[in-house]
Formats: sequence, C-alpha cells, structure tokens
Amino acid sequence: MLRFNIMTQGEKIMSAMIKHLFLITLGIITMMSLSTFNALAQTEDTLGTTLVEGRLIEEKLSAELAEYGHQVQVIQGETLAKLGYSDINEALAKLVPSLILINKSRGDYNSFRMNGNSGVLWLVDGIRVNNRLYGSAYVDTIGIHMIERVEVLVGGEGLFYGTDSTSGVVNIITKKPTPELSGEVGVAYGTYNFSDFYGYVSSGINGHNFLFFASRDAWKGFDPFPERAYILSNNFDPVTRSYDRLNIGVKYTHEFNLEGHNNLYFSLQRNSGKFDNHTPSYHSRVNDREEYIGVLKWDHDVTPNYSYYIKAYYHSWWTKYTRVNLQYQYAGIDELWGYQDWGINILNSIRTDSEHEFLIGLDYQNYWAMDDVWRISAMHEQVWAIFAQFRPHFSFKEDWKLAIGARYNHTDGGSSFIWNISSRLPIISEDRLYLRANIGTSFTLPTAENLFLDEPSGKGNPNLKPQESLAANVGIGTKQRYFDFELGGFYERVKDRIRLDANSVFENAKGYTRVRGYSIIANIYPVDGLVFSGSYVSQRYQEENNGVKSDAPLGNFPLEYAKLSMQWDGKFDDYRYGIGIYNTWMGDIYSSTGRINFGNYWLTDINLYFAPTEKLRITLSLGNVFDTEYSYSLARIADSTEPGGYYYYAAPIGVPFTITGGISYTF
Repeated sequence: MLRFNIMTQGEKIMSAMIKHLFLITLGIITMMSLSTFNALAQTEDTLGTTLVEGRLIEEKLSAELAEYGHQVQVIQGETLAKLGYSDINEALAKLVPSLILINKSRGDYNSFRMNGNSGVLWLVDGIRVNNRLYGSAYVDTIGIHMIERVEVLVGGEGLFYGTDSTSGVVNIITKKPTPELSGEVGVAYGTYNFSDFYGYVSSGINGHNFLFFASRDAWKGFDPFPERAYILSNNFDPVTRSYDRLNIGVKYTHEFNLEGHNNLYFSLQRNSGKFDNHTPSYHSRVNDREEYIGVLKWDHDVTPNYSYYIKAYYHSWWTKYTRVNLQYQYAGIDELWGYQDWGINILNSIRTDSEHEFLIGLDYQNYWAMDDVWRISAMHEQVWAIFAQFRPHFSFKEDWKLAIGARYNHTDGGSSFIWNISSRLPIISEDRLYLRANIGTSFTLPTAENLFLDEPSGKGNPNLKPQESLAANVGIGTKQRYFDFELGGFYERVKDRIRLDANSVFENAKGYTRVRGYSIIANIYPVDGLVFSGSYVSQRYQEENNGVKSDAPLGNFPLEYAKLSMQWDGKFDDYRYGIGIYNTWMGDIYSSTGRINFGNYWLTDINLYFAPTEKLRITLSLGNVFDTEYSYSLARIADSTEPGGYYYYAAPIGVPFTITGGISYTF
C-alpha cells in the first residue's frame, strides 16, 4: 500500500499545528458546555425552556446559506413520492433546474454538470459519497423511498464542504425517527419487468426513537445499443442492461435531560446490488456492489448563543467486477475496486449579544482506495481542515445578510487555502426585489487515478497540485404572491486543471479554463394547487494557454438546456389527486471530438397520483411518453463502409417509453 508522504518541514509543522488545534477545539467545546451547564443550573428560573426547538446547525446549514446569498434548490421527498419516481437520478434530472444529470438508465452510472462544471459533491445525510478513485459519485446504490428532501447548492461550496464542490453540492437527506408509531409500505411494477417493494417503521420508547427500513427494486432493462453496433462487434446474443438493488438500515435518536436542546443520532445503512454495465464487445459486465454508510452525531444547542455538533462517520464502498467475453469466457472474476473513508467533523456556532455570529469548524478525513480493474495502486490519504465564517449583524438594515469565511486544507500531498464571501440584500422588503452573490475559491484534490494510474494507455503523476478555482454565482430576483423569478449569472476560472498530456500522463495544465453562463428560473402560481415552472441555462467553456483563448464544446453535454413543468394538486371531499407534466430540452450536444452533434431534443414525463384516503396513494408514472430516441454520449467502432472508416453509435441509447404504477400505505 502506497502512502504519499511528500511533505516539507514547514508542512509537517503546519500539520502538527492543525492536529493540536483539533484537540484544543474539543477541549474548548467540553469546557464551554460544562460552564454553560453550571450557569444554566444557577439561572433556571430565567432561562428555563427558552430553547423549545433546537437549531441543529448542520441540518439547517443549507437554508441559512440561502439567507446569505447562496443559490439553493430543494426537492421534497413528498414530491418524489407523489410523482412515483423509482430512481434518484431519474427524478433529479427532471426536477432540479440548475442540474444537468445524464442518467443512462435506472440503476446506472450518472454524469452531471452544474454551472458548466463536473465539480459536484454528492452527500448522503452530510456524508460525502464522491470517491477518491475518480472524484465522481456513484449513487446507483442509493434507494429513493427513504428520502426526506434533496438539497442542491449551486456554485462554489468549498468553505463548508471541502474538495470536489467547486460547482455545487447535492445532499440527499433521509427520514429521521419519530417518537410516535409511523411508517409506510409500498409496491410498484412497470415495463421491462420492473418491480419495487419497500417499507419503513418508526416509533419511540421512553425518549428512545428508532426507525427500520428496507427496499428492493429491480428491472430487466432494455437493449441499450443499436443493433448494428452488436453486429459489428460480432455479438449475436446481446443481453439487456439490468439491475437488482437492496437497501436496509436502522436509525436511532435520543434527547438527554440536559438544559438546552440536544440530540444523539445514529444511523447505519447497507446498500447493495448487481448492476450490469453492458457494452456490445462483451456478453456481460456486472458490478456487484456493497456499501455501508454509518453516522454517529451529537448536536447540542447549549444556550441561545452557543451551539455545536460533533459527527463521526464511516463509509465503505466496494465492487466486485465480473466480465464475460463474447466467447462466454471469463475476462475477469470478482476483480476488486473501491474505497473506505472515515472521519470526524466539528462545527461551532457562537453568537454575540449584538447578534453577530461566528462559525468555526474542523474536518478530519482518513481515506483508502484501490482498483484492480483499471489498475490504480492502493492509496492512503489523510485530510485535515480548519474553517471559519463571520456573519455580522447590521442593526441599521437587519434584513441585509453578509458572510465572510476561509478554509485551510492540509493533506499528505500538499495544502490549499480558500476564501468565500456571500451576501443577500433585499432592495424592496419581503424579497419583492433582491440581490444575491456567492464569490470565492474552491479546490479539487488529485484523485487516486490522477496520482497512481498504471495502465499502458495512461499514467498517474504523484506530483500533481490541487486544482483550484475562482467562482462567482450572482442573481437578481423577485418573489410575489403569484410568481417568483430570478436571473442569475455564473463564472468560474480554473487554475492547474488536471488533464492528460500528449503522452497520456496526468499533468496540471498551464493557463486557465473558464466557464461562464447565465440562468433564468421562474415559477407561476395562478391559483392554489397549480404551479407552472420553467428554467433555462446557457453556458460556455473556454481554454486559455500562453495568452491564447479558444472556445471549446462541453463534450457530451449541452451548451444550453431548459426545463418546463406543470404540477396540479387538487382535493375533492376526502380525495386528493394530482398530475404533473415535466419537459426537458437538451440543446446541441457535441461528441468529445466536437465533430458530431447528437443533441437538440425534448423529453416528456407525465406523473399522476390519486389518494382516496389520507393513508392510501396510487401513482402512475409515464416516462419519455413520446418514445423519443436519444443518447447522452457516442462511441465508435471500425466499419469500412462508413466515411472515415468508423460507425458512430449511441452509447448507450436513452431510456425509452416506460410505465410504472405503484400503491403505498402510510400509518
């Protein structure tokens, strides 16, 4: 196992300082908590039960960031349930205005962009699921039925979230235990032999609250490539792209009899499944995944002026990869690739009597990864970080929000410093006209592939520097009784971009890469229960080297896209019902060579639900109702009958028309 240990004496001193600061902060938290307990005990009559509802600063962080000028979009779990979606990638691709999510199929890999960049950090209950092998996130193991909400933060978010969040964060937040008996069971069936069974139950005993959940969904899938691609590959027995996914878990919460509001939280979930990664050149390629996500967290709002949390987490994600060639021989059996990650996160909130607020936090991450398929040497990495944000209170204009923050990161391979300034300024009260801005720097650490790849077609470089970016996300908008509207603009300049050089060795590119664009997001509420929503995003990509600038296409991603939807929720006596129509338009999409345009198409979904009682709901989801033929990427295969000697084909074909019906019962 390799451990990169390329530190100067100064970096070693800085690492030791951060570790000591980490321990000192723990001591400060303990002393402040104990002293506060004593003060509260002596002034019980004056404070009493001041904190009726706790702040829980991590859970409310995104909402507070929105107050301070960050662009935040939230999808409620109830919306996902009403629309009958069975796959998280499939749902977010339709529902999140600023997110381009390239969903190849249910239970499959995804590709994504926000603000023209792939630097999107994915979290589950605040735990990062981006892997340090390749930097991307594989959320094909994540089920959809336990989701409370999905928070999407658009723009650079490196201050609180760290590496990989240069263009945004997607945080999938799952349901919490309840003290009263509650739960849900459901079943769904659909085309291509789709089936889905799920349920959860929650209850409390003497202040100890528990939740247990389980779900299993699977489908046989469809032929994901054109017939000609199979013929040219001499594959005369193609299989469909299928999956079989299982999610189980347990959660526990308890509030102790202490002054102030506190919460002990524990969660453990196991996500597993077999996911076919079929191509025409193989009979089958199956990823057999097993993932564990564990969280132990202590939240404490000690006084109205001081809150903190301490969170420990563990994330393990491993895949056994088996390939069968066209001669029905094993090309690899249970080849292992994956990673494990554990760490500690601490955040303190201190408010002064004049209502200024200081947020101070520490992160520690211990990471290990390896890949025996795409050969990457085993990698061990430690990351230490300290970050802080100041939120002043302006008594002369209390609705003006401003935040200034900085973060220092130190790894075994190097260090980085970033800063952030954000603000939200209502020009006319009650958000009838407002300005918002989020400006700062973010960073992306080199992945294990970047550092230690050892393949004939590519080599790693252990001397790579972190990729740094300067980003701005600004907007002007209004919120009225019958509509809201925002015009936004974004810009990102990337320095030391990590790429392959002419010899297929990873390097830090000279010059800069720039992404810029704008977005329009609007919602209209003509009558109660009816919402018309629309969004449009245009983005451009430019490279600069030695003063020479050149525009470049976003390979396999559109330069512009739009989403239009209509949702109607009605009620008649005790009956509740709804219909949603969701349209996505993809503009021009060019292949990575920039030669072939395979974009410019519309996709339409129709989702219906009917609830004859408060507890019973029936859903019907129609995907790609016009059976549009489309693809999100292209591949090529030798064909002497084609100009240039190659046949370009969809890789893979997008999901065709599907029907999924479900029924659920809550209690």
